[in-house]
Amino acid sequence: MIDYKALKIGNYMQKADGELCTVHSLDYKGEGECLVNGNSPEMYNPVKLTDDIVLKSGFVYAGKDGNIKHYRHYITSLGISLVDDKFYFVYCDKIGDLILEDKISIKIENLHRLQNLFYCLSGCSVLKVNL
Repeated sequence: MIDYKALKIGNYMQKADGELCTVHSLDYKGEGECLVNGNSPEMYNPVKLTDDIVLKSGFVYAGKDGNIKHYRHYITSLGISLVDDKFYFVYCDKIGDLILEDKISIKIENLHRLQNLFYCLSGCSVLKVNL
């Protein structure tokens, strides 16, 4: 089941049958109750992050450091690192050719979390994903 409290309009999620869909509506009915696209949130699951989804989200492979794979978004200075089969969202400042140390590092497992972090940290609109 997907946590409806972490969803925003435009987030990707997966129906119980595996079909991908986006959040079109969130209808809060009261304390602890919400309908997602008119249905119970129990009908949906989060989309797990994979290398393929990261690349389809506008990130490009930026190299490997030991057993750590790095991806950077092609427009922003936001990045993702894959460490021991776990993805971490990282933010790195760049001034000219000088890259400063990572400022933020957050473990992410699901596509909707990546979409929400990208939105909050980049100031861009919704993260475009070509699924």
